[in-house]
Amino acid sequence: AVAAIALGKMLATANFDAVRKMARGKYFMWLGSDDRICPSYIEKLVGELEKNPSSRAAQAATIVINDEGEIVRRAYYDSLVNPNLRGPIAQAINMLSFRKEIRNRKLNFFIYGVYDRRAVEQIVTAIGNPLKLGDSVLPAMAALAGGLRYVDEFLYIRHVYSVNFKVRR
Repeated sequence: AVAAIALGKMLATANFDAVRKMARGKYFMWLGSDDRICPSYIEKLVGELEKNPSSRAAQAATIVINDEGEIVRRAYYDSLVNPNLRGPIAQAINMLSFRKEIRNRKLNFFIYGVYDRRAVEQIVTAIGNPLKLGDSVLPAMAALAGGLRYVDEFLYIRHVYSVNFKVRR
């Protein structure tokens, strides 16, 4: 099981890296194969980044659905973790926090946000592919590179499964 998890993580990291390398615009994003975004998602997140040009990534509130399409969670960032209310260092600390009350806020969903492509390239050049270290490291580095922004609307729909990828295949 550990080897399968490691292989799955390597494949996901390679896929994310390939998408990053293909990106040519000012901004880019990753989207999970079964996730969805609302029609205004990109427009609103890019708008948030354009209004805050020093920021390097933006994400919106997320609805998490299960196999049957039922809502199992609404992930949003209240005053404890809202990036719009914190400076870059506090954003990075929250992103990497082991505190349960912060980890439960699902800040790692920022991995599926809209990113400033040049900032991500600078991060990759400086430290290598941060995705190999987990889904909170790139957003933390983006925070330190200029900050994160949050749109307080449910615009991202994250699909979670009751069984892992290998079983679903």
